[in-house]
Amino acid sequence: MVRSQNGWPANDRSVIATRTPPGTRLRLPVRIGPAGDLLLEVVALFDLMVQDVDQGADDWGYAERTVRGSAAISNHASGTAVDVNATRWPLGSAPSVNLSARQIATVRDILASATSRGRRVVRWGGDYTGRKDPMHFEIADGMTEADCATALAALRTHYGHPATTGPVVVIHPEEDELTPDQIKMLSEIHRETTSKLPNRRGAQGEALGNPPFADTLFGYAMNVDGSSYRTAWDVDAVHRRLDELMSTVQGLAEAREGAPAPGLDYDQLAAALLRRIAG
Repeated sequence: MVRSQNGWPANDRSVIATRTPPGTRLRLPVRIGPAGDLLLEVVALFDLMVQDVDQGADDWGYAERTVRGSAAISNHASGTAVDVNATRWPLGSAPSVNLSARQIATVRDILASATSRGRRVVRWGGDYTGRKDPMHFEIADGMTEADCATALAALRTHYGHPATTGPVVVIHPEEDELTPDQIKMLSEIHRETTSKLPNRRGAQGEALGNPPFADTLFGYAMNVDGSSYRTAWDVDAVHRRLDELMSTVQGLAEAREGAPAPGLDYDQLAAALLRRIAG
């Protein structure tokens, strides 16, 4: 059996499907199953938090070929590697050619969140010790489908909203029940989640109008591609404020009802708060 450099069965088109990373317009051929799911999730977060990937047809996945300059089978040939914004990167260029220090740190933060058995499951070509390849993301050596599934769950836990159990209630807090600091907190959440993202603009810098807020963090969290994907709203600070506010609103509900309130869903709570601030 032909295997790619990272040990996965290669050159088999039957295990490949062309799919869309959440929140993008890309069509990437990747491996069916957790390995492909994980790569798509990484691309989606790269698009949201690092650099827009929708500007041209320079994002690649499955290809039956060898590693450049080697007889080894490329990881692209097993559907376990993708290239993003490929034409922006001269061969062998350093990550700093195309990304800022903050963007590079964000890429590494994303990959550091996708682990299994204490190891990063996705390897970035920007971190190669030899010739750099910053367009390239691949499943690391020795990883299995189970590792990819574990890493995907870890990534979604870090960058997504935890699911709640039990009945969900949406509470619309009244202004007179909130302190000035809580009102300020709501305003900050509203600003951060509805501000235009520089990497969520059209080819000419125009706003994305379908659906509304598509070029904002909140728009992305509302599932631009219609999938069940949930993303973090860019920074943990927003999560911490939502945690604090949820606790406050939960306490108000319990005081009103004289009994423990049902579980609150992050997404529905956030939507209710944003509606309240937006008037």
